[in-house]
Amino acid sequence: KQKKVVVKRPVAAKVQINCIYEGKNYSVISSANFNENMGCYLIKNGDEYKVLGFTKDRTFEIKHYDKLKNEKLEARISDKLDDGSIRYIVRIASHKFIMRVEGDKMEYIMDLC
Repeated sequence: KQKKVVVKRPVAAKVQINCIYEGKNYSVISSANFNENMGCYLIKNGDEYKVLGFTKDRTFEIKHYDKLKNEKLEARISDKLDDGSIRYIVRIASHKFIMRVEGDKMEYIMDLC
C-alpha cells in the first residue's frame, strides 16, 4: 500500500513547511533535490525524524532517527550503475547512508561509518 504524503515544496529557505505523513504532522527541516522531480526531505515531529524520498508521484520512507544533533540534509551521487540506477550518499551531521534510485523507485541500501 502506497503511503500518502501532502507536502508543499519549500520556495524560500526561511519559510517553515509542514506536511502530514501517516496521519501525523511534521515540519520539513531540510531537503536535497536530485533533479526537478526527485529528492529527499528531512522531516521532524517532536524528537522523531524521518528521511522521505520523493519522486513526482511517489513518496518513500527511507530512514528514521530518534534524535539528531544537526538538521541539515545533504546528498550527492555516489555511483551510476549499469542497470540504470543511481546510488546517492545522504548525510545528516555524522550520519551517512547510501540509497538507490531507479526510475520512480527509491530504497535504503546501507549505513556508512
